[in-house]
Amino acid sequence: MKKFIIPIAAVLLLTACEKQIDIDIEEQEPLVVMHSFATPDNPLYVDLTMSRPVFGWHSSDEGSINSPFPPVENATVTLVVEGAGNYTATRDSNRYTFPYTPQSGDRMQLRVDVPGHETLTASTTMPQPPSLGQVSYEAAEDNYGEQYLIIHVPLNDPAGEENYYSFQINITRYYYPQFDAEGNLVNYESVSTETNWINCNDQFVVENNVSDIFMDDPGSMPEFWGNTLFFTDRLLNGISHTIDLKTNYLQVNNNNLYTVAELVATSYSREEYYFHATEKQLNDVDEIISIFSEPSTAYSNVNGGAGAFGAHCTQVIEFLRN
Repeated sequence: MKKFIIPIAAVLLLTACEKQIDIDIEEQEPLVVMHSFATPDNPLYVDLTMSRPVFGWHSSDEGSINSPFPPVENATVTLVVEGAGNYTATRDSNRYTFPYTPQSGDRMQLRVDVPGHETLTASTTMPQPPSLGQVSYEAAEDNYGEQYLIIHVPLNDPAGEENYYSFQINITRYYYPQFDAEGNLVNYESVSTETNWINCNDQFVVENNVSDIFMDDPGSMPEFWGNTLFFTDRLLNGISHTIDLKTNYLQVNNNNLYTVAELVATSYSREEYYFHATEKQLNDVDEIISIFSEPSTAYSNVNGGAGAFGAHCTQVIEFLRN
C-alpha cells in the first residue's frame, strides 16, 4: 500500500485548482510625507505629499485611481536657522521653496502645519564640503588588454566629529563641432556622460561602507563594487588617508573627441546618509524579497509624519582631460 502514496500525492498536487483568497488589510489614515535635502547651491525646498494605501489607490474628483502620491496644497512650512532667522516657504505644486540658501554649518529645523494633521518637525545640519588633497590617476591595462584607471583620492577627515561621504566617477565625452571646407557648420557638439562603476578594496573605506549599517559583522565585505561608494569615517576619524578607486576607461583615438573625467565627492548630514543607506538596502533586496516578508521602511527623522530632512555638500574635481 505504501508504494502508491507518492503517485497519488503527485496527482493531487498537479490537479490542484487555484483559489482566490481575500486578505483584509486595515486601511491606515494617510500621513503627511516630507522630503527635503538641502544643498549650499540652491534655495532650500520641501516636497510634501500624502501617503497612499498599500495597493496605491486613492480617491480624487474622478473617482478611485492609481496615480502618484497626492500633493499637499494647503500647508504652512517654516524654517528656523540657528543664528540666521526664521523663513516661510511659498508653494508651487507640491514643492515649497524658501527665500534662503543654506550654508555649511547651518543648524536647521523645519516645521510643517497641515490642517487636520499632526505638526511635522525635523532637524539637520549642513556639513562642510569634503576636504580633499590633489587627486591624481594612472592608466593601466589588465591581463586581457582592458583599459582602466586607478584614481588616488587624498581625504583629510576632520577630527572629533562623525562624517559621512560618497564618491562617484563621471566620464564625459565631448565631440567637437565639425565644419565643411566652406566653413559651414556640419555637426553640433554633442555630449555623453556616464557614471562609471567603482572598485575599491581599501579596508578603511570598505569596512565602513553603507552596507555595514545592517550587518552583524561590520567589515565582512572584502571589497566594494558599484556606481556610488558610501562610507563613514569610523576608521578614518581625524586622519589623512589616500583612497584608491579603480574604474574602467576606454581611450578613444578620435581627433574629433576629447574626454573629461571627474570625481564627485559628497559629504552628508547623518540624517541624509542614513536615508540613502536604507534606500540602498531596500533596492539591493528588491528582486529577492518575498511578498510575505516583513515590510521594510526607509530611514525617517520626521516627527509627526514620514519622510526625511537632510543636507549634503558636493565637490566636483576634474582629474583627467584629453
